[in-house]
Amino acid sequence: MVWSVTPWVRAPARRPVGRLSRGQSLAHKESFLLFRAAGFGFAIEARSVTGIAPLQELVQVSDLPQVFRGLTRLHRQALPVLDLAHCLALEEELSGDKSPLLLEVVLAESPRMSVAVMADAVMGVESLRRDEFRPPNAHLPAASTLGCIRLRGRIYHLLDIPALLKKGTDAFS
Repeated sequence: MVWSVTPWVRAPARRPVGRLSRGQSLAHKESFLLFRAAGFGFAIEARSVTGIAPLQELVQVSDLPQVFRGLTRLHRQALPVLDLAHCLALEEELSGDKSPLLLEVVLAESPRMSVAVMADAVMGVESLRRDEFRPPNAHLPAASTLGCIRLRGRIYHLLDIPALLKKGTDAFS
């Protein structure tokens, strides 16, 4: 299921999508937002996503590290826009047939800092256990993903956004 998004939509409520098997507890599951970017499937913790919006305006800033495409404004706040295609060295750019989406992500180690992550489409929210993720596969840099999982015939890579930002800003400094 692909969500169509209008001007600003709050992130979906954390809710289990699948059924629990006998003896399985929801307490061991976490909610992950699944999305597509640059031809790959990605997952991030749903609790860190505070909103989803179409990209309205992108301002190029020459002083930003290369992992950022530029700055955008959401909720009267300027946010750096993280371009996964660029920072993961992916060949395919975001699809040009429709406007990219932004996922507003609050970083855990700095609750006041947010970034916007460019995405092609949001696929939904899934409740998963961390032990269901396998080691990262060779298609993406291991330092930027925490693992991968196959769901409904598609592989989703669990992103480590702080590692991506660190990698990009270390090269900048």
